[in-house]
Amino acid sequence: MDFGGIPNTLYRNNGDGSFTDVTITTGILDDASRKSMQAVFNDFNEDGLPDLFVTNDTDANGFYLNKGDGTFKQFSGPSGLGTTDGSMGIALGDINKDGLTDVVYTNYAAEVNTLAMLLDNKSSNDGKLNNAVFVQDFESPLLHKLTWPKVSWAPGLYDLDNDKDLDLFFANGHLNSVSGDNRQSNQLFENDGFGRFKDITENSGVLSAGSRIHRSAIYADYDNDGMVDMFVTVNGQQVEDGSGNNIFDEYQGRGILFHNETTNKNHWIKVRLEGVKSNKDGFGAKVIVYTSNEVFSLSLVSGQGYFSSHAKELYFGLGSESKIDKLEIKWPSGINQHFNNISTNQTVYIIENGKLYQNTLVLNKQ
Repeated sequence: MDFGGIPNTLYRNNGDGSFTDVTITTGILDDASRKSMQAVFNDFNEDGLPDLFVTNDTDANGFYLNKGDGTFKQFSGPSGLGTTDGSMGIALGDINKDGLTDVVYTNYAAEVNTLAMLLDNKSSNDGKLNNAVFVQDFESPLLHKLTWPKVSWAPGLYDLDNDKDLDLFFANGHLNSVSGDNRQSNQLFENDGFGRFKDITENSGVLSAGSRIHRSAIYADYDNDGMVDMFVTVNGQQVEDGSGNNIFDEYQGRGILFHNETTNKNHWIKVRLEGVKSNKDGFGAKVIVYTSNEVFSLSLVSGQGYFSSHAKELYFGLGSESKIDKLEIKWPSGINQHFNNISTNQTVYIIENGKLYQNTLVLNKQ
């Protein structure tokens, strides 16, 4: 199946419930029309400004550095992200624990999913903007071998066992039945702590619902037990066998809720943010957790996955670290906060330039 690409559009929020089309003036139309599938804003070069990454199906992906004057610099080729695969969903996170935000984006069948490690965000080509240069990672050959025959849509990078590193999930499902049944199984890979992944799909429970035409994957600790759960959506299209025959599947089109039943003694903390000068949800804020032995960092990013949005909170798996020495928040507004001596195994609610409330998901402001 083919479809034509059309230009993307960028709307600026006017703050009064209306938007203004600023596409032409911002510089994101330097590229031709694309078959865009997902877009995410994140400060990749750590200059305090949200940059833009767009995945495109069968066209070069787009990567744009924010110049700070309302315009963007097209940086797709030099970034290493401008590949021409059938790219779909996006997940961000520090895979190899070097303090830099790496990128995972899914691709079509016969194209391995991409793990792109942020290599350099300090140098500059023009003396003005810091670069954001990525290199594709091939340290997990089994991951690439196993994802090659799949059509992956939604990737997810979360610490699903709270052991201090980000694990990787792919929601899979074919568009058509040319090569057989268009239902496919999902995949789960565990991070070994060094940024390499091993396949744990078979015994993880993600195969319990069988193969379906999966699409989105949404993440949230819905029962507040400190473990991140998943909801995977299923496309309602007709199931086919590859020989022109339809297959009746009573579960087709029904989403799947995966409750995380990992049992260990690892510690964790969950962070909810409320912006005041920054946006209300705190998107773009970076939270840094300091323990006696390690430093962990995550940014609250909207638009990860594929056609989905995750819970507006940050999850830190802390392993055996039982106390947090310092918790720091870098807000998009430029305001920095920090709080000392925070207990683990709880949810904290932080207001920009205000208080930190412990053991609470929401605030009663009445």
